[in-house]
Amino acid sequence: MLGALIGSMRAIPISDRAIHPFECAFKVTVLLGMAAMVLIPVTAVVQRFYMPNIGYSICSELVFCPADK
Repeated sequence: MLGALIGSMRAIPISDRAIHPFECAFKVTVLLGMAAMVLIPVTAVVQRFYMPNIGYSICSELVFCPADK
C-alpha cells in the first residue's frame, strides 16, 4: 500500500522533499520484511536445538503426537 502511495505521489507533480519521508518509510519496511524472512530459519534452528535444553519437547517425541497420524 505504501508502494502504491509513493507511485501515485511520483505521478503527480509533488516536490521530492514531500515524497522523501514516504520513500524512507518504504525502504525501512522492505528491509524489516527481509530481515523477518531471514530470521524464520534461524528461529526454526533455535527451537529445534535449544528449546529441549530448557524443558520443552520436540513434537515428534511426544506420545499421541498429531504428527504421528
